[in-house]
Amino acid sequence: MSDELPRISDAGASLVALSSDSPENAADVSSRDSLAFPVIPDTRLEVARAFGVRQAGKHSALPATFVLSEDGKIVFAYVGVEADDRPGLDEVLSALAE
Repeated sequence: MSDELPRISDAGASLVALSSDSPENAADVSSRDSLAFPVIPDTRLEVARAFGVRQAGKHSALPATFVLSEDGKIVFAYVGVEADDRPGLDEVLSALAE
């Protein structure tokens, strides 16, 4: 996704990832994968719970992509089943254009 950051920025948006990992593990992943966007730890899954993507009985969240308007309203939501189940970038950019 780092390769697509210019297209996301050109659409007037920012990319942020959340992780249920510890802050140290999130930082390690960010460094190892040379991510050019922040990876924010959600170790207590509070954000996952608020967005309705916490997996019942597990300490993890479903893979999900949300686009929020400037006033914080969800204008696009995609909740996957498997870790690599994500929407295409064009679908996300279309939501940003609306």
